[in-house]
Amino acid sequence: MLALLHHLLVDERVPLDEIFDLLTTLTTRIAIIEYVDPADEQFQRILRGRDDLFRDLTPGSFAASARRRFRIVLEYDATPTRKIYVFDKLVH
Repeated sequence: MLALLHHLLVDERVPLDEIFDLLTTLTTRIAIIEYVDPADEQFQRILRGRDDLFRDLTPGSFAASARRRFRIVLEYDATPTRKIYVFDKLVH
């Protein structure tokens, strides 16, 4: 899910928890996802002044939501406003 999450959040207004729920159905084990911070230039471009909708989206809130369904195997800072995560799906 590279270059996709922020479009689902902003353009389609899919809640983060629902995106992670979907991801658990789409993957059998490992998922790679890119977190783009709301301060990112591209995120701001598609946000078009709706900053208040995403004021609570932070790397911490993103990781907390992910940990309900996945173990974070790797977290890599791609740029100051973008992180790449490798998740391992939790077995319930």
